[in-house]
Amino acid sequence: MISISLCAHADLLSIIDRDTLNIGVINDEHHHRLLKSGHAGTDAELAKGFADYLGVKLNIVPFYSEDALIGALKKKQIDVAAPRFSTLVKEETVAHGPLFFSSPLMIISRHGDLQGCLNASAAKRTIKHSFVPTAEVVTQLDWQSSDLVNTATLLDAVDKKNSECTLLPQAFFDSVAQFYPELTATTLPAQLNSPDKSSTVAMTKQWIVLPQNTALRSSIFEYTHLSRQNHTTDIINQTDLAVADINRADFVMDVENKLPHLQTELTRVQSVLPWQIIAAIDYLETQWYTGSLTTDKAADQVQMRINGINQQLEIINNQLPARIAGNDRDWLIVAAYHCGIAHIEDARQLVEQNGSNPDLWINIKQQLVRLSVPAYYQQTLHGYTNGNATLKFVDQVRFIADSINIVDVKE
Repeated sequence: MISISLCAHADLLSIIDRDTLNIGVINDEHHHRLLKSGHAGTDAELAKGFADYLGVKLNIVPFYSEDALIGALKKKQIDVAAPRFSTLVKEETVAHGPLFFSSPLMIISRHGDLQGCLNASAAKRTIKHSFVPTAEVVTQLDWQSSDLVNTATLLDAVDKKNSECTLLPQAFFDSVAQFYPELTATTLPAQLNSPDKSSTVAMTKQWIVLPQNTALRSSIFEYTHLSRQNHTTDIINQTDLAVADINRADFVMDVENKLPHLQTELTRVQSVLPWQIIAAIDYLETQWYTGSLTTDKAADQVQMRINGINQQLEIINNQLPARIAGNDRDWLIVAAYHCGIAHIEDARQLVEQNGSNPDLWINIKQQLVRLSVPAYYQQTLHGYTNGNATLKFVDQVRFIADSINIVDVKE
């Protein structure tokens, strides 16, 4: 914990006295999201580090826009504001903290066809709302924006030739570039028609405080300096609930060679779900790793792993309404195991708003995929989640469980 001198400013002392740091963040696919394990994303990780540095508890307050975020800061509802990028904040009566990192704004097009992008109609140049002012000033062109798009939908549109180009920070594109081999990122010059292309448009990450909170701002500078030496302020690219594909040949071999060694533990556990589903979840997480199968230690590890999965499933089961039954309940439990019960409740709320039955999995999964789209997740209590990854997880669990059942029947 840092030492605070008696002459320290009241803003920092009040945080230490209340033992809580309140940081406002923007909830979206990159900067902050809620996983079943808690808060995640670039700003969430930076906030955890700063709270640890101060030696206080952390309270993360999510927002959906920079205007709402800065408004809360000015009303002193939060101590620190973490906008997506400080370049998006036009408010002059605030103080910026140190630079965490900077990412150049890139034009994403097919095979680097920059001229095709610039010559296209505005309808063929689609970007996120937050980048519109910067894009129009720099390019002197009109751009189409929508709150129905996220990074994946923007890139899919360019990849499938439904759009000529889009704009994204390089850090966003780099994290998914492997999935778009036909797309190329070209640095956006600060002045598009200038012969000097060396000056670029950079999206900078800085926290913001009230100008009178000098001690707090100073502490953020100190934390950043120490963290940069440890490389903990680098851009944090966490996996977003990613689900790996199943290698079918390896899976067949694992069913034959590994599953028999686990089956005793799997069938012994008392669970709300069939043991085959627990086996499927364990396979996706560990590929049924058993270590040295003959050792007692390996058997204990397997038992602890299976019991851990079952305990989480039991907790989720107790949180769901009792009226949900059958396969609907089974797949809701599996989905909540992956993304967290909070996002399942958000999806059920959207189903209900749509006039459908919020207890049916077929309805819920249609809304779950929408929770990665701003127009939908900004209506919810818990914000963004990668619903497509959750559906993939459920489908893979179903495939593995069904395959195990088929093997059992044949035997």
